[in-house]
Amino acid sequence: MSKSGEIFTVGAADWEIKDTDVTKGKDKSRDELGAIEQKMQWSTQADVEKIWIHEGQEFSHRLISNKRQGAGLSFHVTTYKAGFDVIVEGRGHDEVVLFCLQGDSRQIIEETGEEVHFVPGMALYLPKVYRYRHIIGENGLVVAVAATPPRQ
Repeated sequence: MSKSGEIFTVGAADWEIKDTDVTKGKDKSRDELGAIEQKMQWSTQADVEKIWIHEGQEFSHRLISNKRQGAGLSFHVTTYKAGFDVIVEGRGHDEVVLFCLQGDSRQIIEETGEEVHFVPGMALYLPKVYRYRHIIGENGLVVAVAATPPRQ
């Protein structure tokens, strides 16, 4: 990767750097950005709190968030225990993408009867409003989760 002014070259693609403050509708210079927005940041599960979503059944490590990094999305790794059976609902707050890393589950849209076997390498997009039954397989399930707007 090489830098030339405000253009970064990565392989054959050129990317222009532009920072926009969407709350005020104007571009910000690098000097106006807070230090948290100006640098790459790394995070591990050991760096963040384990958050129980359903005690004893589902927990998450929120690695990237607006609160910690100033990010416009959040990124989590969520782990489900084997055999956990739950109804999952989106209530209009955020869009979510799940990516299966390990284990498996069955996701059933009860309204239509549609059923999907969710396995490693599959992604699931969840719009702001949804409802499905989530049945975790015998080896549990580990997913990467991206959400926007970011969860704290």
